Amino acid sequence: MTVIRWTPSRDLLSTWNEFDRLFNRLYGGESPTDGQATDPSWNPALDMTEREDRYVLQLELPGISPDDVRITLDDNVLTIQGEKQRGGDSDQEDRAYRERRYGKFERSFYLNDDVDKDQIEAQYAQGVMTLTLPKTKKSVPRDIPVQFRK
Repeated sequence: MTVIRWTPSRDLLSTWNEFDRLFNRLYGGESPTDGQATDPSWNPALDMTEREDRYVLQLELPGISPDDVRITLDDNVLTIQGEKQRGGDSDQEDRAYRERRYGKFERSFYLNDDVDKDQIEAQYAQGVMTLTLPKTKKSVPRDIPVQFRK
């Protein structure tokens, strides 16, 4: 029998991804040939991992300058927002097919109480934004020896 560690954050992320896919299918967010310059329903792809001492979020942000990304923390809600600008080609008439998405995005995450909110860091390299969310130092359990008196 295999024991699998249950991680609620992974289940929650999977549920949100399924909800996003359903919403896009219902409201036409998946059509690559609709000719719109921006797609208000797009969100960058995200990976979230949990390690012993930290959480790591990685967002794919190709073609987005770090200056166009804003990360805020309000209470226990971490919000990442930004905008992917259209390229320099302003001539729409000669475009026959479109798959790339443009426009504003916003992702918000409720942080657990074990995140050290003063130590959150964000780095950007090769189109990937990596947020490191260190966990707070937890008290380490220890044995307390019992001394006998004579």
